[in-house]
Amino acid sequence: MFVYIETGVGNVLGQVQAEIMSSRDCRALDSAYMSSLTDNMFCVRHKEASEDFCRMMGGSSLVCRHGDRWWQYGLVSWGLIGCPSPAQPTVHSDVSKYLSWIEQNIRS
Repeated sequence: MFVYIETGVGNVLGQVQAEIMSSRDCRALDSAYMSSLTDNMFCVRHKEASEDFCRMMGGSSLVCRHGDRWWQYGLVSWGLIGCPSPAQPTVHSDVSKYLSWIEQNIRS
């Protein structure tokens, strides 16, 4: 599945096409992924990422389009040093794992 990661500083948005990886494939890439990837995270392999994109990436949303609606699946959490690439995916917090916490906190 290809997804879009939206980044931005101020009113400037960026978008990059990426692919969600299996946790097993991600852990096999590097020991950092093996030891730090939890069940509340997933990896995203980027087809391309410019230096400008890298600087705006922290905390960015990962969204997928289903029909005419966009759904948020994750937030950029961490990655290895340098820009993301097919060999160095970014790690995202899985929003679905936090839905009950989100719902409890937006009500109050």
